Amino acid sequence: MQYQKEDMIGEFYQWESDKMSDAVDRAPSRRAFDRFNGHHVLYIINYYVTLTNKFSKEYCQVLERKISQDLPIDLRSELSVFNWINISSENDANIGSVLNTRI
Repeated sequence: MQYQKEDMIGEFYQWESDKMSDAVDRAPSRRAFDRFNGHHVLYIINYYVTLTNKFSKEYCQVLERKISQDLPIDLRSELSVFNWINISSENDANIGSVLNTRI
């Protein structure tokens, strides 16, 4: 199961076609990551939850919120965003409180 456009809580995404971002089996690389491109956000979330076996719609929405609200502006590649998600998710003590936050 994958996190899909219909599951996303943000309403500000651009949806330019980007076939490479839809390939969840492709590892993150130095390719540019655009936090406002819905395809890029879906790709990185789905790749992360596939590797960690943490898939749930609610957890994916937490990751989406983190990307939109907390992602440092200087992280611009898929790889740097993936590493940031991995490190910041390990540091989350109370992920439940984030579930009630709106973008």
